[in-house]
Amino acid sequence: MADVLFIAQSFSFSWREIFNEARKKDLWVEPLEISKIIQEFPVEHMDVIKWAEPVDPGACAAALKTLHLDIFHGRSNSLCEKGMRHPPAKR
Repeated sequence: MADVLFIAQSFSFSWREIFNEARKKDLWVEPLEISKIIQEFPVEHMDVIKWAEPVDPGACAAALKTLHLDIFHGRSNSLCEKGMRHPPAKR
């Protein structure tokens, strides 16, 4: 999940186009199911990752919610558009 999150924060793209391309390779790719997986992902699992820099769990949760909504609604990737980069840790 961390990889998907950080790719989304780094590159501008349309989720609709991403899933259209993915369906060309695998007909079973289902955006709503993937959106549900992201929505239900326990953000505390991000704590087990050994980050190079500390990460704020609240910022990760907010970014995952945005990711979920973008995919659910078939929107452009708004994480990159918002300029959201690696969620910084609170100090």
